[in-house]
Amino acid sequence: MRKFLPWLLFLPLLVLFTVGLAFAQTADPVAILPSFDFKAWGSSVGIFAGVLAALVSLLKARLPILTGWRVLLLAFVLSELGAFLLYSAGWLTDATYTRFTPPWVWLLFGLVGWIIASGGYNLLMQLLSARPAGITTVPVIVTAAPQVLHPIGTPGTEPLHDTDGIMIGAVKPLTPL
Repeated sequence: MRKFLPWLLFLPLLVLFTVGLAFAQTADPVAILPSFDFKAWGSSVGIFAGVLAALVSLLKARLPILTGWRVLLLAFVLSELGAFLLYSAGWLTDATYTRFTPPWVWLLFGLVGWIIASGGYNLLMQLLSARPAGITTVPVIVTAAPQVLHPIGTPGTEPLHDTDGIMIGAVKPLTPL
């Protein structure tokens, strides 16, 4: 049953999105309901990235081989293919990208969609940052007895530093000196 659960959730949503106007409770033909409006996908890179992230998440849940760099590669290929298809159909209307010449229109739209959808921004910042790779959090040491903060230089204590490396006091060591 677990194997089919994503599809049991996805298929009714697909039907609701594609024939959503049939369930409208108004006679107004301009009722805005969720739908597969490809013009909306091409009108904003944020909408395109949301659709791309949902598609990649669905594929990642269905294919266990998709981990690590394979997910990023799949997201990049799908974003560029989707951007090209939107451009070819005339649905890519985002003014930020339509001012470029034809190959750059869909390449930039797909690249920005990939960056937004796959967390590529965080990946890019990790690659460009000068921080050394390693432990980024301070480990918490739980002791049986509470530690008392002593003045700096108290005999039988060792210095205590905060996360910025500034000495804030002294504590008695957990093991004898």
